[in-house]
Amino acid sequence: TSSTIDSKLLKDVGISCNLLKPPISKKLIKDSPSQDNILTKRIRAECNELSMVTSKITSYTKNIIKSIQLRRSIDEKPFAEVYEDEQGQRVLKLRLKAKEPARKRQTLLNS
Repeated sequence: TSSTIDSKLLKDVGISCNLLKPPISKKLIKDSPSQDNILTKRIRAECNELSMVTSKITSYTKNIIKSIQLRRSIDEKPFAEVYEDEQGQRVLKLRLKAKEPARKRQTLLNS
C-alpha cells in the first residue's frame, strides 16, 4: 500500500540526513577508507533515488495543477477537506465542489 512506501521513504531520508550531519558517529563509520567509499556510494544512490521520486512528485503536481486550471471553466472547483480517520490521524481529501451560479446583473431603466 502507499502508506508502506511513504514510511520507507521517510526512513531512508532520515538515515541519509543522519549520515551526512557532521560530526559523523564513530559507531556508524570506522576509520577504514573502504567503508567510507561504500557509505558514500550508498548515500549517492539514495540521493539519486530521492531525486527521481521528487521529480516524479513534482511532475505529478504540475499535471494536477494544469488539470485544475483547465477545469476552471467547468462548473466545479477543487477544494480540500480535512477529517480524522479511524486511527485519529488527520487526512486531507481533495474534492470538486459545484460553483455557485453567477448572479446576473439587472439593469433598471427609468422611464
